[in-house]
Amino acid sequence: MAAENLFVLNPYDEDIIKKVTEFEEQNNIKQTVIKKAEEIKKKYTEKEYEELKKERNEIKEVLFLTKKGKIIDTAYLEGVKDISKCTITFPKMNEKKRKIVDLSMDYAFNVLDLKEVFISSNGDMNLESQLIQDGFEFLGENNGQITYLKEKSEEKKIERAK
Repeated sequence: MAAENLFVLNPYDEDIIKKVTEFEEQNNIKQTVIKKAEEIKKKYTEKEYEELKKERNEIKEVLFLTKKGKIIDTAYLEGVKDISKCTITFPKMNEKKRKIVDLSMDYAFNVLDLKEVFISSNGDMNLESQLIQDGFEFLGENNGQITYLKEKSEEKKIERAK
C-alpha cells in the first residue's frame, strides 16, 4: 500500500502547482487555488510570504493529500490565530470515508494549535456522515450550508503526549 502524505500548498513550488492544476481539472474544481498562488507570487517574494504567514493573525491554507506523488484530495482551511478557530471546507467527492478530513483536523489542532474546527458542507452526505462518526457536533443549516463543530479535547492532547 502506497503511503499518503499531507502537505500545505507552497505557491512557489512549480511542481506542486502543476499537480494542483491537474487535480483541479480532473475533478472539475474551479481553479481558484492556482489564481491565488499566482497573485501571491506577483505580490511577495517567497521569503516575504513566509514571514507574512508567521506574522499575520489570519490563517489561509490549502491542504493536499497525495498518494504515489499524485494529489488525491484537498481541503481549504481559513481561520484566526488569536481566537484559535478555523473553518475547513472540502470539495464534494464520491468517497465515503476521506482521510483528508481526519488529517486536516489533526493539522488544525496539533500543528496550528487551534481550539475549534468548524466544517461546512453543502449537502455532501458522505462528508456529513463521516463528521458525525468523528464526533462533530451538528450546529445547523444556513443558506444551504450545513455547519459542524469539533473542539480540541485536552484528554486527546494528553494521550498523544504519552
